[in-house]
Amino acid sequence: MSKEYPLDASLEELLALARTEFGPVCFEDVRLGSVELKLLQIEDMPRYLESLVSRTRPGESVDLPLWAKIWPPCLILGMFLQRHPFAPGAEILEVGAGGGLCGLVAAARGFSVTLTDMEPSALLFCRINALKNGLAERVRLQHADFTRDRLGRRFQAIVGCEVLYNDAVYAPFLEFLQAHLAEEPGAEVFLGLDEKRTGKGFFALAQEDFRLLRKDVPYQDRETGESTVTCLYRLERKPA
Repeated sequence: MSKEYPLDASLEELLALARTEFGPVCFEDVRLGSVELKLLQIEDMPRYLESLVSRTRPGESVDLPLWAKIWPPCLILGMFLQRHPFAPGAEILEVGAGGGLCGLVAAARGFSVTLTDMEPSALLFCRINALKNGLAERVRLQHADFTRDRLGRRFQAIVGCEVLYNDAVYAPFLEFLQAHLAEEPGAEVFLGLDEKRTGKGFFALAQEDFRLLRKDVPYQDRETGESTVTCLYRLERKPA
């Protein structure tokens, strides 16, 4: 159930709200190079999902909390961002932030970051994570649906992980990037996605205005043991 949260409350108060909404929660340690983070997780996801289904009326769809999971492509994109030489003073936007892993990596490096998501519960987790890691002063939160909203600002870098989830978002997301990526040289978009979600339609549209670079990163999934690939993309505006 989505709701608005008092994100200016204390860490202890927000954790109490999270426990009321999701049951037991815990912090998972994540280390990406020199950056160490503690990220809030739902402690017993199967139990929470069971309670979620039990509260759903017949005929209603279950809104799964996919934003709450630390997805492998986000870890790999976060590792890349931990090393990337952003320009001094760069302002960074993360779209579909979930718990904010990638944006918090940039904040831990000293950059100003705006975390956005369309799910209020995701922003609750982002705020808790920012407070827990002592990064609140560098992190701004904003509710935003990148298929329709505009923030009225431009950023030197835009980051997104697993945001190309269906064909319907491709054109609106590209328009969002055009409206929010800074126009100066060096401004880039960084995307991470599982190879199974190729986003071919999006990149076919994007290549008209952006220079695309792709790097495939193979890894073994710890949960399934399967070998898979994360695709990292960098998009830079083509010269006018």
